[in-house]
Amino acid sequence: MVYLEEIKKKNHEMNKKISILFFVIEVLSGIGFGVAFAYISPFSGNGHLEQSITSTFISIFLGAIIGIAIPGYFHLMKIGKRKSFFKAMGLGVTGMVLFLILYILQNFLTFDYLPHYVSSIALPVILPIIGGVVGFNYNLRH
Repeated sequence: MVYLEEIKKKNHEMNKKISILFFVIEVLSGIGFGVAFAYISPFSGNGHLEQSITSTFISIFLGAIIGIAIPGYFHLMKIGKRKSFFKAMGLGVTGMVLFLILYILQNFLTFDYLPHYVSSIALPVILPIIGGVVGFNYNLRH
């Protein structure tokens, strides 16, 4: 009986390490796909400025959610929750939108205090991607 409890404890620790690993992979994949989609955006750098900015913005977020979904699907498959993939995707998109709003609020409050490259390059991409990953993996806890 004690032996089974030790196995369960080790299995739980291993699942926790695997979840952390997949979390990191999802973040890196989201950033990679987001940047890649920005470069292949059809209107990036062409035509009107507003059209280019909007197209690039949408491309980054589509690429990021795809980048989160690919390793996330394998993670859900590994832990046996593959059926909740679409719910996790919805939560991921919701997390991206909420963290984008958080970025906008943060930008209003700290615009003069943060360096330009942090507030205009790093945070607008990284915060929503982290929100997407947190949203995607929120379903795993509940």
